[in-house]
Amino acid sequence: MVDFFSLTNVQHVITNFRNMLKNLTHATSFEKNRNELIILMLDSFIKNSKEWDQKTQLNIRDESDELFNELKVKGSSKDSLDEVFSTCFKFFLEYYINSPTELPHPYSSIQRFAIHNINDFDDSAKIKIEFALREMPIAIIKSILHEEDFKTLRELPSVTKNAEMLKEKWDGELNARLQKTEALKDTLDQYEQAFNFVGLYKGFLDLGDSKKKEARSGKALLVVLAIMVPMPIVIETAYFVVKNATFSSAWDLFKALPAASMTLLLIYFFRIALGNYNSIKSQLLQIDLRKTLCQFIQSYVDYSREIKSKDHNPLDKFEGVIFSNIMAAEDKIPSTFDGIDQLANVVNALKGTRS
Repeated sequence: MVDFFSLTNVQHVITNFRNMLKNLTHATSFEKNRNELIILMLDSFIKNSKEWDQKTQLNIRDESDELFNELKVKGSSKDSLDEVFSTCFKFFLEYYINSPTELPHPYSSIQRFAIHNINDFDDSAKIKIEFALREMPIAIIKSILHEEDFKTLRELPSVTKNAEMLKEKWDGELNARLQKTEALKDTLDQYEQAFNFVGLYKGFLDLGDSKKKEARSGKALLVVLAIMVPMPIVIETAYFVVKNATFSSAWDLFKALPAASMTLLLIYFFRIALGNYNSIKSQLLQIDLRKTLCQFIQSYVDYSREIKSKDHNPLDKFEGVIFSNIMAAEDKIPSTFDGIDQLANVVNALKGTRS
């Protein structure tokens, strides 16, 4: 938008011409009414300069220099004032056309005065008024039709068509992205399940490490006990050899009782330790089995669900083997009183011999 009426120098020229015009005397009623309407338009130029700039772009482009020069010269003759009125009237008529509502009184009297008193103007002003009334509306409409905003409106059908094409394209891309999103969601769900089994695997791994430490301690204890079991007999035998001990009666066998008792106790503890070691090895085997199951359990669950949807489940035996407990045989684990029973048997045997 080009500014004209809001410019400082233009405002100054309009004010000076208005003041000059108010001091003029009027020879006829036509001149009096003409001058009053000119002053009315000049006052509006000053008070509503921004609005006049907005609604009179066509005449600002074509007539702004002429109006500025006419006001600057301050001609007070009838011909000069007729020219000023006709030029201001062109601006007024464009302003009126571009206004959405009717202009209030006394602005509405400007157009009627120009139409009813057109023959009282000089020839040059009369031509400009006739042009404003007959041809300028067409020029204004033509200018509006070729503005960028109206050009966009005329191109609305093609814009709408392009928008529909873009919408179809975007819908296709959106559907493709939705499919990718669903695929990613499925993948993330699988990862979530996989991570759950990874956590379970980690738990079994930590438990297995703990049991391996117990197994190493149990093995070390077995080695120590295995070395200690024959030691009482070896020591007792060495003692008898060094002392040249002889066994003249059955009572002399009591000399070997401490070593025999110690040996039996060590054997008993060795069996207990061996049972515990075997139990730990069995637990490690079960933990290894569960760690192995964690590596394929999700695929197995999906496959098993599909198979079970039929009348029978061919995986029953498979599940029975894979998911059954692996336990050490309890009858092979020594009880707490096995060693005491053995000592009791020895004592009973010795009593029988004595009797």
